[in-house]
Amino acid sequence: MRTRVALIGLLALALTGCTPAAPSPSTERGWPTSIAAIGHSGLTGYDSDSDKPGEDAKTNSWATGTNPDVGSIYERFLELDPAIEGHYMNAAVGGSDVDDLPAQVTAELQENPLPDLWIIQTVDNDVQCSDEDAANEVAYGTKITAVLQSIVDAVPHAKIYVVPTPVTWQLFTNVQAQRSELVQQYAGTGVCDVFDAEGSQRPEAIAHRQEVTDAYSAQLRKACEQFPGCVDGEPEIRSLKIDIDDLAADGAHFTISGLTKMAEAAWAHIRDLG
Repeated sequence: MRTRVALIGLLALALTGCTPAAPSPSTERGWPTSIAAIGHSGLTGYDSDSDKPGEDAKTNSWATGTNPDVGSIYERFLELDPAIEGHYMNAAVGGSDVDDLPAQVTAELQENPLPDLWIIQTVDNDVQCSDEDAANEVAYGTKITAVLQSIVDAVPHAKIYVVPTPVTWQLFTNVQAQRSELVQQYAGTGVCDVFDAEGSQRPEAIAHRQEVTDAYSAQLRKACEQFPGCVDGEPEIRSLKIDIDDLAADGAHFTISGLTKMAEAAWAHIRDLG
């Protein structure tokens, strides 16, 4: 009976001129069919368009942008599999902290097809640089775990790539020191102010800021480790080498060249997630 049914099926295909659809490269290689990006302005291309200073430029996003000069993760997968064309959404919003991520997840889950690669850039806006950090770090860990769980509950086969603060604070400070306006902007007497009033670096503040950032990143890594499909991108991103041309005018975001470096560093890991 099975043989007869199979023959009937083949005959029907022949009569209609149809052939069975071949599996897409995405299915065969484990590449994503849709990409989601959530987090803060590190994902929005903020301040990277010289014609629109101080604004988002999501076409320049290192995760989902369509500017070929950046070579985003989306563009790189598009070169491998045209079936992913147009299947991406960037719900990241400047200034977002971990409390803003659930709403961004909800927005992404309205997409069709559901995103099966999630890129999350977080931590920076959660750092308090105050006595509140010790308690907030633990709360952050609980909240980011819940965010990851909500993604996996909705898309069990999802791959998740999490990104904490890129580059070390010492390198950031060394690069910022090359512009006098940035030295003035980031000078102060607070525990995380990396320059003093005379423009000299404050080693204790740089070390403290790195220590606090690392504590949040550890919570992110711990949360990620609970989910088999989650990968922590910190090793690649932390070792990123930037120079003054990679910093946008505000000194806190990346130019096209900096965003390209972000994409290249992340791609080395993301391309193997399948």
